[in-house]
Amino acid sequence: MDSTLHAAVARQARERPDHPALVERGAAVSYRTLDRAADHFASVLTDLGIGPGSLVPVILPRSTRLVVVQLALLKCGAAYSVFDPGWPAQRLESLRGRLRAPLAVADSKAYGFPVWTPPRESLRESADRAAAPVRADADGSSPAMVIFTSGTTGVPKAVVLPHRAALRLFRGDGPVSFGSDHVMPQVSNAAWDMYALEVWGTLVAGGTCLLPDDQFFLPESLRAAVTEHGANAVHLPTALFNLFVDVDPGCFTALRTVFVSGEAMSGAHAARFVRAHPATPLVNCYGPVECCMFVSAHRVSLRDCHEPEGVPLGTAAPGTRIFVMADDEVCPPGREGEICVAGEGLAAGYLEQDELTAERFRTAGIEGVPTRVYRTGDQGRLDDDGNLRYLGRKDRQVKLRGFRVEPAEVEHAGRSVPGVLNCAAVPIREADGGYQSMVLAYTMRPNREADSPDPLGVRSALAAVLPEYLVPARAVAVDALPLTPNGKLDRAALEDWGSTHHRRNNHG
Repeated sequence: MDSTLHAAVARQARERPDHPALVERGAAVSYRTLDRAADHFASVLTDLGIGPGSLVPVILPRSTRLVVVQLALLKCGAAYSVFDPGWPAQRLESLRGRLRAPLAVADSKAYGFPVWTPPRESLRESADRAAAPVRADADGSSPAMVIFTSGTTGVPKAVVLPHRAALRLFRGDGPVSFGSDHVMPQVSNAAWDMYALEVWGTLVAGGTCLLPDDQFFLPESLRAAVTEHGANAVHLPTALFNLFVDVDPGCFTALRTVFVSGEAMSGAHAARFVRAHPATPLVNCYGPVECCMFVSAHRVSLRDCHEPEGVPLGTAAPGTRIFVMADDEVCPPGREGEICVAGEGLAAGYLEQDELTAERFRTAGIEGVPTRVYRTGDQGRLDDDGNLRYLGRKDRQVKLRGFRVEPAEVEHAGRSVPGVLNCAAVPIREADGGYQSMVLAYTMRPNREADSPDPLGVRSALAAVLPEYLVPARAVAVDALPLTPNGKLDRAALEDWGSTHHRRNNHG
């Protein structure tokens, strides 16, 4: 059994060398070419000082070259961390520094730090130049990827995920037991862990991953993937799934499976899908990045769509154990508690944040056995059928368009804008219960008059330091932030204010 992602891909290259691994702009790349081109890149990267333990930023758009670079880094024994080229330069530099890599892989050399640019020659040329494969030390516990996610202190958390965390899902008869006939488009942002489902899940199985030409994946993109390349499965973030169902529910025709993840599934949209495509499994996936991709999955029925507590999260994925705990004890079915996860999917921890790692990754006594568990912060319960039910959170974390967002990170950045006295980030709840946008209310230092809704240009200042998904849709100067009788911020009043402001500005 393969213990690393690159070993699994190399095995497919031996067993089906001419089978298409990737398709980009209509051009297919075989497993043989993919694996040998990665060998060539790996030999170059090794000469540049990349090896076991290296954590390397990759600043490339969705492309065949991105996949080859990632595979090459894994062959070196290193881990990759994909940075979105659209992130502000200040954020790119800050996150790169935390990885302590000798270089980054990027097309631009204007970032102000050492960069290696992979050649733009055809992959076949790179494959022909491949030397002996790099044999770096790596096993299932070795880091494979580092995913940055929002942090309450204003500093993004760097989640270190090992090879086995991803590989566990692709074994046995689980929901992602893909085969060599599997054809799946790559939809997710490459900086998100669900990218691994679309790319590594497909390649480990010997299937074909489609790299769409469009910057944005739309219903017509899915239709083209099906008719032109035989796509038979797709993964969509929840908000995108809702859009597809609203705009073009017929675009799912001919698919064998539709996976949805990122935030709570809309029962209304799920019901419309199930009625339109009763024979196509709709799989609701749940899991935080600290557990790599997802920890539970559930095929959605029409009955599920009308459950008062929402669509079930399902049962544990392969290599995963799920517990609901309260007061360090496992709760019986029906009792609410914190969702905790154990198994091979757990991250090694947070990079250089030992205290936070110790807080969230605990050793608990499960059935008398010391077991490492991750405390998700999500509240839930197990029903009598063993299905996990999501009951919300007790902290302020939300999912915004599929991205995990800590409002405190936005507020931390807002308070650093000159002239801002205090601020509060207010996620706006939509009719389906999810979040699509956020408003920032802020107060100014005395003697400053508000001559516009955002007189300090706070939104523009935040756009210069935060990724797009963390930038509020609006920043609004207010006379004062509402307080409770005990002097704390009145979050309920803020949510009412934010919803009213959002409706007024979107509907006149």
